[in-house]
Order: sequence, then C-alpha cells, then structure tokens
Amino acid sequence: ASGHGNRRHSRSHSRSRSSSGSGGRTGDNEGHLHVVLGADLTPRYKILAELGEGTFGRVLECWDRITRRRVAVKVVRALDRYTAAARIEVDVLRTLQKHDPTGSHGCVQLLDEFDFQRHVCMVFE
Repeated sequence: ASGHGNRRHSRSHSRSRSSSGSGGRTGDNEGHLHVVLGADLTPRYKILAELGEGTFGRVLECWDRITRRRVAVKVVRALDRYTAAARIEVDVLRTLQKHDPTGSHGCVQLLDEFDFQRHVCMVFE
C-alpha cells in the first residue's frame, strides 16, 4: 500500500469533524467519507494514513488485522453514480482474477470488498 506514484499525499492531516457515533467518521455533502487517522474503518481494518483523493473517492492505507499486513482501501463516494460504477469495477476485477488467478499479468489484486456506511470499499494489495 505504499509507493503509489503521483497521488496527492496528506498523511499528517486528520479529517475529523463532528462525530456521529461512527468512530469519528462522518460523511460530507459530496459523498466523501471523513476519516480519523488511527480509527477503525471496520473491526478488521485500522486507518493508518490517507494516500490520496480523487473523483471517485479516497484511498486509505489500512492495517488488516486478519492478514497482519498493510493494504490500500479505496472508499468510493456514497453517491449513486459512483456506487454503480464501483460495483462494475468490482465485477471487472473479479473477472480478471478469475482469468489470472496467480496475478502473473500484473493486474492489481482485489483482496476484499465490502459496503460501509453506504460506501463501496475495495481492498487492494
């Protein structure tokens, strides 16, 4: 989850605003998930840093408590058009994995995907 080229970095900035009982995480009116560094995204994933932000959402560096390794979690904006596109992206990535199960063709490996507070989340190596 490191060495990702020209993404905008904001590792030292916590994006905590008002908490609504969601572990310090609240959404904004543009559909982004606000995060608190060091907080739990889920019981499995602890937020370590924000790696970047783009049109579709944010990428977080997280600690996976099950595999005990760092992962990149793409948190898609909670807006219908982005959610629909993210579901297609998950389907495409799963199809690619099915045809290249060893990852020998260099495509990013989708390790997990889940929904969190209306956000599609994709976990990458």
